[in-house]
Amino acid sequence: MLLILRHLESNKNTHRKFSSLEDCEELTSIGRCMGNEIAEYIATFVDAHSFNVKRVYCANSARAIETAKIIADKLGVEICAFDELRSNNSGELRGKSESEAQRINPTFMKQLKLFRAGIYSSYDFVNVLNREDKHDFENRVNLCLEKILTQDLGTLKIVVLHHSSLTAAIIHFARKFYNYPKDYYGHVACELGNIYLIGDDDILLCNEPVSMLGDIEIL
Repeated sequence: MLLILRHLESNKNTHRKFSSLEDCEELTSIGRCMGNEIAEYIATFVDAHSFNVKRVYCANSARAIETAKIIADKLGVEICAFDELRSNNSGELRGKSESEAQRINPTFMKQLKLFRAGIYSSYDFVNVLNREDKHDFENRVNLCLEKILTQDLGTLKIVVLHHSSLTAAIIHFARKFYNYPKDYYGHVACELGNIYLIGDDDILLCNEPVSMLGDIEIL
């Protein structure tokens, strides 16, 4: 079973910025406080179903590492961070606020708004200087997740991701389970600190607060 968690609130989110090159934005005090509650819910879920968690995986960014460490400390395991799970490289927009990006590339920002509304595929985004190809991004995220799933012998794998890498992962499973179109890449909703819980052939929780783990019945 795989539990994917979006990282908690960071300074990047409060300032509505694209990920910086360094990915050094730390959690806010609100994010850290929320982390303790989330870790408690996850620990209760693990104990209730006698899951074996080997480690907590995350993107190699300050906000993802901090989130993962709060959970890992509660579970008594280590974290393992991967560069491959970092956000889609947004090229010349890296570290820019959305208002700055609007001045730099208004066409992209209009398309981004349509994408967030669920009516536009990011495969069709206008070119942004030095922006990472979406297919290449998907490939690196999902190859890394596949490595985690095959090499980790625990019965529950926990992975902390950014919204963009979480989107790539969930679209991958939606194609595998539900015939999601291969030529479309739409918006996947996930609030900060919310989760997706994935079984062998189904997505059991979609963009739910961690507290919803208590309602899941594992056969």
